[in-house]
Amino acid sequence: MAGGTTTTFAEALQTVLQPAMIKTFSENTPMMNLVGTIPAKSGKGIEWIVNSAGNDSAESFDEGDSAPEAGYQTYISPLIEHNDFQATAKLTGHARARLKGGHFDAAAAEVQGAIKALARVVETTIVADFIDAIDDDTLYGAVNRATYGLDSFVKDASSTVLKIEYMEDCWEALGLDGRDVDFSDFFFFCSGEQDMAYQRAVDGVGGVNLNLNVGAVLDAGRAQSVREFNTKPIVVIPTMTNTYMFGSKKSDLVIEELEGLIISPLGKTDDSENYLITWRGKGFHRDPLRACRIESLTA
Repeated sequence: MAGGTTTTFAEALQTVLQPAMIKTFSENTPMMNLVGTIPAKSGKGIEWIVNSAGNDSAESFDEGDSAPEAGYQTYISPLIEHNDFQATAKLTGHARARLKGGHFDAAAAEVQGAIKALARVVETTIVADFIDAIDDDTLYGAVNRATYGLDSFVKDASSTVLKIEYMEDCWEALGLDGRDVDFSDFFFFCSGEQDMAYQRAVDGVGGVNLNLNVGAVLDAGRAQSVREFNTKPIVVIPTMTNTYMFGSKKSDLVIEELEGLIISPLGKTDDSENYLITWRGKGFHRDPLRACRIESLTA
């Protein structure tokens, strides 16, 4: 039988006192913590407006010329459906009874564990959502990127280490007419491997100097300084795929929550108590055109 039983709780049943339980599985959610969530605007999905073409009637003219034919704006509406996530927790009556007087509330621990496991699946899915959003090909929101200007700037590193010129290429592209990014809340984000690769790249061009005072501790660690590129912070997201470096306005990264965390007791089945935990939502990017990614980096 799956769930919390006298067999799965064997160690807990025989351990009356334990100072700490050391976790052996990952449950952190750094991307969700960084971006946060906003309530869903509609149960239909995530839909927003993109101005794909402007008024084309503007022109220079000579005295006596007729006014041009009126132009108009052209709009499209990308649409992305929400994702649904669920997990279950079960605790048998035998296990609950034998844990009486023990060092933790078994039912609460099982539900909390299921919530954390669910949050981890949500985290990895949202990371994948942002990787898919900041791209230069395929459909996004059922809209062709190339046709409607939703393509991000992508630099293919072709299986090489991160170089400063790759970052410079991204910065240059995002500042050109057509993208012209407002860098007010812009930042770069990547895994720990690419954060270290950036430190090594900066060190290679003389960006880090090792100063040694006689008698002081020799510390050649590169991570003592805050990492930035053109004054924009580089943020480490441990759950990010380790062959990418991304750049985006933070306000363009959105996690929309269709339905918050719900814990539903399913009642007893035979001698077991059952709980269903659900969450519904989606990560998306408001304006992929004004974001960048460096791909195919070596870790």
